[in-house]
Amino acid sequence: MKLKTDRNGVYEIYDLPAGKYKVRPEKVAGYKLDSYSDEKKDFVEVDLKPRSHEEVDFDFEIDNSIKGKIIDANGRAVPIVCLELQPAQGKLAPYAYLGTCTKEGGAFEFDEIPTGSYVIAVNKEGKVNGNHPFGRFYYPNKSERVEAAQISIGPGEHQTGLILTAPETLDTVVYSGRVVFEDGKPVPDEFVNFYKDSDVQRVNNYNPDVNTKTDENGEFSIRLVKGTKGYIFGTLITYSGEYEKCTKLENLIKASGNSVPTLETPEVKVDPVTDMGDIELKFSFPSCKRARSD
Repeated sequence: MKLKTDRNGVYEIYDLPAGKYKVRPEKVAGYKLDSYSDEKKDFVEVDLKPRSHEEVDFDFEIDNSIKGKIIDANGRAVPIVCLELQPAQGKLAPYAYLGTCTKEGGAFEFDEIPTGSYVIAVNKEGKVNGNHPFGRFYYPNKSERVEAAQISIGPGEHQTGLILTAPETLDTVVYSGRVVFEDGKPVPDEFVNFYKDSDVQRVNNYNPDVNTKTDENGEFSIRLVKGTKGYIFGTLITYSGEYEKCTKLENLIKASGNSVPTLETPEVKVDPVTDMGDIELKFSFPSCKRARSD
């Protein structure tokens, strides 16, 4: 059976027999149905009980996207840099934000974009590091917003193949190595942080200039801006009782005064001039068996 919504989008039907039903709205050109779940369906299942009522709402979202890639001035794809859509004229609605970050290979995607004209700003804060060795710029390759190309988009439009090129790129080098426990066993899936030298003493390990994660073998590779002196160290977040019979670790946790501390390896000073490998960052406690979670 078919129903029509009224001017307010409301639909109703009465006197249905108890049973299971599928409610499926018609497709709306340029829009997609928000399913509120990972399972994408174009209908909702309803189990109508005797002498009862059910309410089923459908929310439609604009169906459009902008896809592309960011490269530096040398043609290298740039992962882990953030960008945002800014209205060509005026401002976004309060609390609205149209941002994304590139993945490996420098790819990015915006979707569900309100109809309008936009400019794309890359690295809006202008923070320069090894991951993105350039300041703020705008699509396609302009340093000033007034020179940016505008992109217009509406419902049902999917724009692909945009290439955003940093107008200038600083030279970088790659430092690589391993993070290990005291007994030489690898530390997988933990962060390695780089901080450039500063007159202000570091009081925590938040907001590093750049960081990376170790792989399953404890190996890491971190790209640094050439000539930017600083230091790198490994980190590990843990808590008391996470590992069995790990006395040194428990003593460090207790000494930290924190229930969930971030422990660090000793710092290694770096002066990035050329690529360097075989760096070892070692914690002052051995690997231990993880305690059972039950």
